[in-house]
Amino acid sequence: MSAAQPLISWSRSATEELPPKSLLALRDRLCQRHRQGLTEAGLSHKAVEKFATPRRLAVRVRKLVERQPDRAIERRGRRSKPLSMRKARPAGGACRSPRAAASK
Repeated sequence: MSAAQPLISWSRSATEELPPKSLLALRDRLCQRHRQGLTEAGLSHKAVEKFATPRRLAVRVRKLVERQPDRAIERRGRRSKPLSMRKARPAGGACRSPRAAASK
């Protein structure tokens, strides 16, 4: 499937009875969080529709791209040698088998 073909994504939450007074606020918040998550993930979309009933909240995303664009991620931390260059060390502590501990 190419990125030009429209994809529809559904997200639905089924619960016990939701409070009627806060139903619209919950629906709007769910829609807002979906939009925010899609934007942070770099997933473009056309429209986000929201639905609510006393037992369900639903969000439908229209024309969602199939995959997010590639991006470079820089990870900081200590340098380590490739696995093939590391010295083999026996596992210690909790990683030992019960039989090895009993033979000592």
